[in-house]
Amino acid sequence: MQLRTAGRITVAVMHRSPLVACGAVYALSMERDIEARVAQEPWGPAGLILADHRTALRIAGDRRGSKLAVFGSSVREAELRDALQAGIDGYVDASCSVAELVACVRSVAAGERYFGDAALRCLAASLSHEALTHRELTVLQCMWQGLGNKSIATQLGICLETVKSHVRTILGKLGACNRTQAISVALARGLIAETVESV
Repeated sequence: MQLRTAGRITVAVMHRSPLVACGAVYALSMERDIEARVAQEPWGPAGLILADHRTALRIAGDRRGSKLAVFGSSVREAELRDALQAGIDGYVDASCSVAELVACVRSVAAGERYFGDAALRCLAASLSHEALTHRELTVLQCMWQGLGNKSIATQLGICLETVKSHVRTILGKLGACNRTQAISVALARGLIAETVESV
């Protein structure tokens, strides 16, 4: 099924929450130039897909030529960076206004990139933070799971002194005095994959 019809923007809404998906479809369909439908799989080629964060990352490499925007439940630094690296075209918070959602759809459909107010604030804040390396993020995740340095060393197959070095660097980059504070800061910034995934 084609996602473009003459003079109209056709949007496939792929969201893990049926209620959120239906709400987005209803809001978008109030606009004369937008036709929106709930979809289970990407349509294509061409058009626009509006998806939750996890679904967007899953289909980013196989979107069949469609534009792709995230309609997430929240905007967190790590998720936003993942989205940018995946080449996602737009990102808005599900708590955004209808006007902002419509602006995102129209901008992305026109070939522009669009980031909502919450995403822009998050991007601006992230620029002031020193990024953690992949290994540091892995160690941070182990810290969140309650593992001590020896257990982290065993799990990751690295020496204890290396773990201690990573922990010191993590504390420094996060501006934390101890592990508990580091985890608190990391949670606030969305650097830790919590048990309940955000959408």
